[in-house]
Amino acid sequence: MEGYLVDREKEKCYGCEACVQICPKDALVMKEDDEGFRYPLLDKERCIECKLCRKVCPYENMPKRYSSNKYTFGGYIKDEQIKFESTSGGAFSAIVDTFCDENYVIFGAESKGLLVWHSYITDKKDLAKFRKSKYSQSKMGNSYQQAKDFLNSGKKVLFFWNAMSNFWIKGIFT
Repeated sequence: MEGYLVDREKEKCYGCEACVQICPKDALVMKEDDEGFRYPLLDKERCIECKLCRKVCPYENMPKRYSSNKYTFGGYIKDEQIKFESTSGGAFSAIVDTFCDENYVIFGAESKGLLVWHSYITDKKDLAKFRKSKYSQSKMGNSYQQAKDFLNSGKKVLFFWNAMSNFWIKGIFT
């Protein structure tokens, strides 16, 4: 399946910035369109055709079994206070509680006004900064490299992006 980097169809880009971060020649940058969404822009002069950008693209690497029939799961946390503080029914916090017993790092989106960026925490007590919906595209910064470094050091990594629409658990970077 070919994605945005091939045919420039916006619905084929999740805005995750994985292609930008993996490029060894910095040939890709995120550029805002006229509606304020960021998409990768390729500098063909710098590109060495290694195709790493396409190898990490979630759209291009969607397992076949999910390409036409996507699955949706729902749930909520029983803790009323956390559910009240959350917009996802507390599912985010419930996943964290299940996954993060020890030696973990959690990546998520935090925001101030319309600015949204990814960061990480190493203590579940700080989880509140990732709660609530964000309706703006998150700036990933060097979050993927940080997550890879944590994985390589033996930590479990839980990586949430796009306001709980997707999450990756240990192994995505290996």
